[in-house]
Amino acid sequence: MHATRCLLNRPYNVVRWAARISALLLIGFVAMFVIGEGPPNPFNQPVAVNLELAAMAGVLIGLAIGWWKDCLGAIMTFMGLIAFCAVELSTNGNPPGPSFALFAIPGILYLIASWGSWREQLSAESGYTS
Repeated sequence: MHATRCLLNRPYNVVRWAARISALLLIGFVAMFVIGEGPPNPFNQPVAVNLELAAMAGVLIGLAIGWWKDCLGAIMTFMGLIAFCAVELSTNGNPPGPSFALFAIPGILYLIASWGSWREQLSAESGYTS
């Protein structure tokens, strides 16, 4: 019984670790810019830039929280991305560049891992094994 549950859980563990590694790479990428350019001074920025910085902080916090809580991390990541895109659209009239879509990848993977864990837990509680 235990071996079967481990085998069923294995694909979602792979997805979870793929989400964690991609989140770590993206956080490191942003950290590289912050270290290279220095942290932005919110007192010298326009309101739109401050809103985008806050949205990006939400994305990064969501990526980090996803290490412990898959679903919450995914939701925070997506909410931050939606806020960032909304500010960018309202300010410039254009969506952000396609590179910002990379930040959605760990969120999608966190959702898949969360769904897999929930599904496994549900089947374990009902006694169903496939």
